[in-house]
Amino acid sequence: MRKLRLLSLSLFAIAFIMVNCTKEGPEGPVGATGAQGPPGTPGATGATGPAGPAGPAGSSVIYSSWFSFATANWGDSTMTNLGTVKRANRVAAITQAHLDQGVVLSYLALTTNPGVGPYLLPFIIPASPNALQVGFIPVVGRIVYYNGFLNATTGVALNASYSFRYVIIPGTVAGGRVMSGAAAGYTVDQLKRMSYSQVASMFNIPATGSNE
Repeated sequence: MRKLRLLSLSLFAIAFIMVNCTKEGPEGPVGATGAQGPPGTPGATGATGPAGPAGPAGSSVIYSSWFSFATANWGDSTMTNLGTVKRANRVAAITQAHLDQGVVLSYLALTTNPGVGPYLLPFIIPASPNALQVGFIPVVGRIVYYNGFLNATTGVALNASYSFRYVIIPGTVAGGRVMSGAAAGYTVDQLKRMSYSQVASMFNIPATGSNE
């Protein structure tokens, strides 16, 4: 009987120790954040990649401010298919490349009446007894403006109430179609049929000022 009692006490003690050893206590408080370690050593610089292909050539439109001619600037001239006309010269940033591959547009408006125009040149001004044709010829470094009465061998010295503006569209024109820039895909004829406001919107041309 004594041996059985000692055995029971021994088993109870072992069970008590096992229960107390496997029981998990409450979680302790979070410890304070340790100091930041020193920065690591930078890695080696990688090899430079190959250069990418060159982008397409840009096409920056050139536009003048609105300008007028004094009557003294108009001189007599004889032009093929036009006869005797009045002409005036305006310095412009036109290059041979613009003439060969680009498009040059010019417009006429009445300074004294902003609601009249702008009209793409050449333009015919109705007049009695003869209508007056106003046009332009772009050449390297300048634009020649001219005017002449239809069916007559004379022109008129337009005063400052007539204002002009030109737009030079660089780029490459192939088969009559612009191949680069904002006008890419349009034909020269399509550009010439556009209103002034459409051209100004396409190329973000402000109402006044020049970027020459």
